[in-house]
Order: sequence, then C-alpha cells, then structure tokens
Amino acid sequence: MLIKSFKTLDHGEGAVHGGAIATILDNAGWFISALAYKGIVTTSEMSFHLLRPARKTQLIAKGKVLKIGKRQIITEMHCWDENNKLIAQATGTYLSMKNKISKKGN
Repeated sequence: MLIKSFKTLDHGEGAVHGGAIATILDNAGWFISALAYKGIVTTSEMSFHLLRPARKTQLIAKGKVLKIGKRQIITEMHCWDENNKLIAQATGTYLSMKNKISKKGN
C-alpha cells in the first residue's frame, strides 16, 4: 500500500499524524487477511509502535500473515518512508466474516 504525502495528514509539528499511520497499518493487515481468507474480515485488535516521525514523504505499508486459524488471523505490518526508513510497526488480529453477514443486513 502506497500513500502519497498530504499536508492534511500532518499534525502541528509537520509530521504525519500517528492516527493516519495507524490507519495505513490497519489497511495493510486487513488486505493481507482478506486475501488469505478470500473474503471479508474485520479488525479485532491492533497494537502499533511509532518509531520515528514521517515528514513530507510517501509511506509504504506491507502486511504479512504470522498465523492463520479457522476464523482468526494474526498479522504483522510495517510502514516505511520513501527512503526505506522504518516509521512504524504493528501486529493485528482479524476475524473472518464468512457466513456471519446476513443477506438482510442484520
């Protein structure tokens, strides 16, 4: 996942806001989980660490599967800047929603 630098994602000190980085990490975990389950997943839990500020740079996030179970998948995600410096790291738990979404929307 590649995110270009947008001033609207910056906080008052001029670096990308941690919440935006957390969202990028969550998306990387979500997509790798959805691909593994070949369907819809939902985030159950995520823990992340911001390691350095990201200023005026593109962000690249990748996720990988650590363990896959019948309904739950554990992932690890990393976010780098355009100079390949590690900005943040996360682990996440995602749940398969197969057979859990009603056709009526309930």
